[in-house]
Amino acid sequence: MKKALLIFLSLLMILSTVFVSCGPKDPGDDLGAVVNEDGTYSVFSPYLPTALSDSLKTMLADSNDSSFETATMKNAPFVMVDNLQISDCKISSISIPIYSTLEPEDGVFTFTLSVVRADTLNNLKETLDLPLKKYPISIDADKFELEENQIVRKYIKVDLKEYDIKLTNTQTLAFGAPDDTIIPAIIRTDKAKTDQTPAAKRFIDDWGVVSYYYFSGSGNAFSVAHSSLCYDVVMEHIYESQEAYEALIAAQNQADADYQAKLAAVKAAYEGKSISMMGDSISTCEGVTNGTSYNSTIGSNAVYGQHKPTAPAYHYSKIYWGKLATETGMQLNVMNAWSGGRVYGREDLSYADNMLKRSYHLANNDGLNPNLILLYYAINDINNSPSSIYSAGHNLSSFSYTDPTSNLYQQLQNKGTQTTTEVVAAWFTEVQAKAAAAGYVRTDENPVITPGVTYTSWEAAYALSLYNILHSYNNPEVYIMTLVETNHSSAADGKLDRANTILRAFAEYFGTGLIDQQKGYVTKKNCHLYTYDTDSSLHPNIKGHALIEKLIVETLYNDLNK
Repeated sequence: MKKALLIFLSLLMILSTVFVSCGPKDPGDDLGAVVNEDGTYSVFSPYLPTALSDSLKTMLADSNDSSFETATMKNAPFVMVDNLQISDCKISSISIPIYSTLEPEDGVFTFTLSVVRADTLNNLKETLDLPLKKYPISIDADKFELEENQIVRKYIKVDLKEYDIKLTNTQTLAFGAPDDTIIPAIIRTDKAKTDQTPAAKRFIDDWGVVSYYYFSGSGNAFSVAHSSLCYDVVMEHIYESQEAYEALIAAQNQADADYQAKLAAVKAAYEGKSISMMGDSISTCEGVTNGTSYNSTIGSNAVYGQHKPTAPAYHYSKIYWGKLATETGMQLNVMNAWSGGRVYGREDLSYADNMLKRSYHLANNDGLNPNLILLYYAINDINNSPSSIYSAGHNLSSFSYTDPTSNLYQQLQNKGTQTTTEVVAAWFTEVQAKAAAAGYVRTDENPVITPGVTYTSWEAAYALSLYNILHSYNNPEVYIMTLVETNHSSAADGKLDRANTILRAFAEYFGTGLIDQQKGYVTKKNCHLYTYDTDSSLHPNIKGHALIEKLIVETLYNDLNK
């Protein structure tokens, strides 16, 4: 979160006139920087880019722009998904997008800000029911030319210095309260692709989706992925000194330059090559992962709702593999992803989604083989298995729909003097023998694949699929992606960690590349900031996909330079 802020602040320092003096900052000077009397350095910056904020003010005033709707205040307060961008600072002012008003009291409207924990958003009831502080903001009707019970559709900027709102690095703002008399606007970002919603499109293109959380009185926590909060605040970040701040900016600029150099090197190596992928809902995109123009067999692949044309700006270039292809000049081959799909396959889909079957369909209709193949699969297998599947005493000899797991993890944990490669080799020999006994012949044009017989665990299905991929498509470069951190119960009970242990073992044994997302930018602590799902933090949002792609680029670069 700090990185995005520092990038913006560096531009602010270059493009704006920075006011530096000893003593207090001029209250009329909203942005800039100041050396305080104690030698610390305060930098005042907006949450939203200035150009975007200015455009939203104009668009909100246009009644023909149907991007905006009223927030449902009975569900307030609301917390931004990317909340840590408003953290570790003082709040100098807020720009409120007012849609309408109710009745003021003695000519004063109210709008409430609350300080809440930013590190406990997976427990919304406690976070929002018990705010650390509440600030009812008084808004003078005459000063802001507001009338009661009026459709307003305008931004007003309210000075907050007198409220002395301070946020630590584990705190953020929550917006609104049920009894407020100011009704704010929200942006329906799911309307970003219609001509009547220029504000939604501009917001998406410039900033992404600022989904929000709320906890309803009925006892349920919700994440609103189809709409965005569009408040703007001016934040005062305080640094030890001007020199310390400038050193941070210089370090960030150098890091950005280093990454651009890595991206350029990866582009030089991969431009013009073709990329295929296998995955689940995280990797889907309407028209591509179910596009028969790419491969005639993928037309029935299910697509995750947020990756359909009606969702916010979901051109494939917003998804990790599409962003990678776009930035490196690679060509899309077959992006074979299935929402809800499992490596093992789902009984209710007649196992049509199983990985082994689909591993035969990664070349396009013209027979073009992929040069690079990404495998990001297995989260649905472990999410739909009981927490006991990796326990030492679990009966792994039985098969059931909800429990298709092998004993490979236990073997790896108890390998003694054996190497990981030796353990996987012996295990995979048994897997191949069982598949052959069930009539599976890898090189057949239409091989016999019967889940529960050909293989009896997701690990076996993954290994057979990987072996097939490596021995098809004219020696492709293959990368296994470990599963990204989530707040799903599978992460809490250790299943995700253990599944990733198996995926790392596969990468070592089969000699593939490894994109280890547990060593990436989306962590247990911040995963809720980069996903659409309140409780599970399972499906990355646009910013989450960007961080996944960044890790892929850095991994490819490191492997190029081994």
